[in-house]
Amino acid sequence: MKKIVIALVIIMLASMVPAGLAFAEGEDVTDFRYALEYVYADGKMLIRCDAVNGYSPWTFNQEIVFSDWLSVGGWLANDEGNKKMQYTIDGGDTWNDCEKQKFSKRGDLLNAGVEFEAGHDTAGFGPGNNTIPASAITEDNVELTLRIVTLEGNYIEFATFSDVSVEEKGDDYVEEIAFLTFLDDLPDGYFELRQGDNQPCTATAELDAGVPIQLRGWAISNYGISKIVYTIDGGEYIDDATGPYVRRPDVLNAYPIYTAKQGNTKNVGIGSESNFMTLPKTGELEAGFYDVDVYAVTADGQQYYNIFKIVLVVDGGGELPTVAPTEVPTEVPTTEATEEPVVTEEPTKEPDKETNPTEAPEVTDAPKATEEPKDDGCGGTGISVFSLAAVPVALAFLKKKKD
Repeated sequence: MKKIVIALVIIMLASMVPAGLAFAEGEDVTDFRYALEYVYADGKMLIRCDAVNGYSPWTFNQEIVFSDWLSVGGWLANDEGNKKMQYTIDGGDTWNDCEKQKFSKRGDLLNAGVEFEAGHDTAGFGPGNNTIPASAITEDNVELTLRIVTLEGNYIEFATFSDVSVEEKGDDYVEEIAFLTFLDDLPDGYFELRQGDNQPCTATAELDAGVPIQLRGWAISNYGISKIVYTIDGGEYIDDATGPYVRRPDVLNAYPIYTAKQGNTKNVGIGSESNFMTLPKTGELEAGFYDVDVYAVTADGQQYYNIFKIVLVVDGGGELPTVAPTEVPTEVPTTEATEEPVVTEEPTKEPDKETNPTEAPEVTDAPKATEEPKDDGCGGTGISVFSLAAVPVALAFLKKKKD
């Protein structure tokens, strides 16, 4: 009879634990390596950390304020693999499951010499996944700590934000889109800003009347891409762009942080080397100068973000200045991949096999845990070395206006 009563008490106590809460029952894992590359909130990047990488936890000392959700991007490798991410407030014993749990394979870690190979399949995490909701922060200036729960039920605390607050969303609140884009090729044109980090690439093209703009490039965001549209001199969206959308595993491999929040990673590539994307209406323009803006439409079809800005000079509109095109950064993939993509899902379409992909970014060895903590400029403390994240190139921005 006593055994039955004890069992009932245990069941009743277990049923009183709210869903999503966890209490420490496993052990702390001390053998791991990680890199924190980005801190995102509400769809925008708050912090880019190019050197938060090592074997011991990191503390962010700068103030973090968000309205909807907060998440980090990077990777954490350990021999047990990652099951989920959790958070606690002000050093409490109660840990809450992050929302939208997702981990991805990071095949580039092996090539870069990162140990803990058994955990590489679940090492990656990105913005918009494993999020902390604003409802979890009920006071201002709280301390927020993140940990990984391994597949074997053990724990790794790896990041702390020492000053976190939430501000109310206004009536006009719209979550921002985090994106990265690259203009691979634009015949009869030159580039001013070939790669855009949350801003459009810019270029100028000079074409004969009757010849439409053709281009090739890629765009990746936390919201995915459903299609490409464009405008001429700020007019209505034109939805007649031709040419293929190409799944670009080389881009996904090089920038795994941009995991698509709503899917549609198959449309990362815009045109291919043998079949550029065409903007037909630009071939109907008379001589003159025109501003052509190319937009990516989110996977849900609800938002548009400007990825390319092209000043178009149709013959008779004037002469272009002589400007040498900028060189392609070595970190940026500019070709269609031929190898198996290192992503969580299999590609729905084989990429063009005309050229080889760029190799994965290199990772330098992390320091030993006995080294003194360093401040890498991210406003934090911890062990820091070179980050795995590819560093986007900041080139001069040049905007040409209609004559």
